[in-house]
Amino acid sequence: MTGSYDYRLVTLSVVMAVCAAYAALDLAGRTSASSGRTRLVWLAGGAAAMGLGIPAMCRYDSLLVVLSVVLAIVMSLVALWLSFHLREHAKTTWPKKCASAVVMGTAVAAMHYTGMAAARFTPSMVSPDLSHAVHVSPLGIAGISSVTLLVLSLVSIS
Repeated sequence: MTGSYDYRLVTLSVVMAVCAAYAALDLAGRTSASSGRTRLVWLAGGAAAMGLGIPAMCRYDSLLVVLSVVLAIVMSLVALWLSFHLREHAKTTWPKKCASAVVMGTAVAAMHYTGMAAARFTPSMVSPDLSHAVHVSPLGIAGISSVTLLVLSLVSIS
């Protein structure tokens, strides 16, 4: 089974991962400045922000799966290091936060696409049931992307 990527959608997914990482890192900064129940709310908000941003026989290339996890861990550590060790306690500058978000968003995309490369699909003898398959139009993609970016913006503004 062969597949292909629409590179415009790949680019959009990376941009959205970076935006989600920015919102999550922004909320993580607020978490370190709070305590108690408020801290728990900020943690939940950061987790939700990052989450907004991840049928045939399937086998995985173990080496690529491990590589995807290692990439995500190393790049996430770099992003967190940038976010927390290079910031000033009095104020966090937006270029540093943006740099951290780019690294973190790239980590998410790197793990996702490396993990996708690890998957090997072989045709099944059973014909797939495509009665519930959905085709997403360019307008639908624009709508989904817009709403996701709007929610992430509102999370950052809050």
